[in-house]
Amino acid sequence: LTAAQQTHIEANSFQIAGGTNKVTAATWEFWVRADSALADDRGVLYGEYPAATTGAAGDTARHFIRMNGIGGAVRQVSFDEYPPSGGSASSDSGAFETATFQQLVVVKQADALAFYLNGAPLGGGKANAETYIGGKITRTLLGIRGQGNESFDGQFTIIRIYDRALGPAEVKANYEAENSVRQTED
Repeated sequence: LTAAQQTHIEANSFQIAGGTNKVTAATWEFWVRADSALADDRGVLYGEYPAATTGAAGDTARHFIRMNGIGGAVRQVSFDEYPPSGGSASSDSGAFETATFQQLVVVKQADALAFYLNGAPLGGGKANAETYIGGKITRTLLGIRGQGNESFDGQFTIIRIYDRALGPAEVKANYEAENSVRQTED
């Protein structure tokens, strides 16, 4: 996907838990490669959006996930569920490298968040206590934000979304299974 072309993946029929309320358990797993030296607004991974496509309503996401600091030393994955507060939770620094495929996982259980890189926890747990108050979710977007003002420069090879919180052993098992396949292909 490239920002210049504003390419993205859109699923009109998929929303975690029906797309109407705050979700208390979910997991997002991405095997992704971010292109290097890109601005923060080129790291969008995932977002669920209401029907509106313009104005503030078109940018009111539930479960908005992006990579921050792609071109810099502080590389984090952030999770935001909004409105109203505009707060978000971010992984510890060093969440990913650029120009190489890696497994990034975000696990949400109630208000607790865990971030993983290549099957291993990335720092301590985080919290995000926001409550989604937007309209019914009708679109799931990968690689672009609702209004198209942010996008993703890089590649996805695998995207897995679960309607439950995976445990550390499950995240690691997914990584090891996929990594062993990749090593035999080299």
